Amino acid sequence: MSSRCLACCLVGLLGASGSTAAEPLPNAPKTAQQKDEPADSLADQVAAIKKEYKEQEQKFYDDLRAAKNDEKKIRELNQQYLAVQFKPAYKLTALIKAHPQEKDAFEGILVLVGEMRYSHDSELVTLVRKHHMDNPKMGQLCFHYMYRREEWVEGLLQDTATKHSQQAARGQAEYALGMYYRHLAQPWGKKLAEEEETKLLEEATRHFTAVTKNYASIATPDGKAKLGEKAASQLTRVKNLASLKVGKMAPEIEGKDMDGKAFKLSDYRGKVVLLDFWGHW
Repeated sequence: MSSRCLACCLVGLLGASGSTAAEPLPNAPKTAQQKDEPADSLADQVAAIKKEYKEQEQKFYDDLRAAKNDEKKIRELNQQYLAVQFKPAYKLTALIKAHPQEKDAFEGILVLVGEMRYSHDSELVTLVRKHHMDNPKMGQLCFHYMYRREEWVEGLLQDTATKHSQQAARGQAEYALGMYYRHLAQPWGKKLAEEEETKLLEEATRHFTAVTKNYASIATPDGKAKLGEKAASQLTRVKNLASLKVGKMAPEIEGKDMDGKAFKLSDYRGKVVLLDFWGHW
C-alpha cells in the first residue's frame, strides 16, 4: 500500500472513531493560519548557504589532509573543488538580488565578500549604494573592500567615511581608505613611478592621521584592536618605507628575544645581523 493510500485510510479511521478534530485532506485548501505561515526567512536562507559553503570547504581540506602525499589524488580533489567552489556564492548572489532592500540582504553581502572571498559584480555594488549605505555594519564591508582595486572602491569608502550616520562606521571607512591608498602605492609585482607612489602614500598618511586624531578609540569590526593603534602602526610603516632600500639605514626595530629580554636592532650596530621575518596565518 502506498504512503498516500495509508494516510487516507488513517484519516477515515479517525473520522469513524468519532474524533472531532478537523484533519485536512492532502489536497484540501490551506487554512488561514497555514497560509500565513512564512517560508524560510532571508536570514535563514543566508545562514543555510553559508553553512553549505563551510561544509564544502571543510570537506575539501579534510580530503586534502587524508590524501597526504598522493599527488594524483590531490590534483583530482582540486579539480573537483574548482568545479563546485563558487556554487554557494552564485546561489547567495541570486538570493541577494531577489531581495535587494531587505536588511538581511546586506548580511548576505558580508558573507559573500568576507567568508566566501567572492569578487561580486557591479550590480551588487549598485545595490549596496542604493539600499544599504547607512547600514550599521558598513564599516565591516569597507574593511573587506580596502584590498580591492576596482574604480568604484574609492568613492564608496569616501562616502562612508564622510556621510555615514555612525561614528564607528566612519572611522572604519577612514582607516580602510588609508589601507586602500597604501596598497595602491605598492601593487604586487609592479613598481610605480616614484612621484605616483609618493602621492598615494601621502594620501594614505592623511587618512591614517585622521584616524589617530578622530577615531582612535573606535574598535575594528572584529573588536580585536583599536583603530588608533592600527593607524599609528601604519603611519610608522609608511614613514619607514623610504629607508627600506639597499644602502639606506635600516629603521629601528624593538622587541623581545626568545627569553623575553627587550632589545633594539641598534644594539647590534657594527655586527653582522640576520633578520628573519615570518608570520603565521
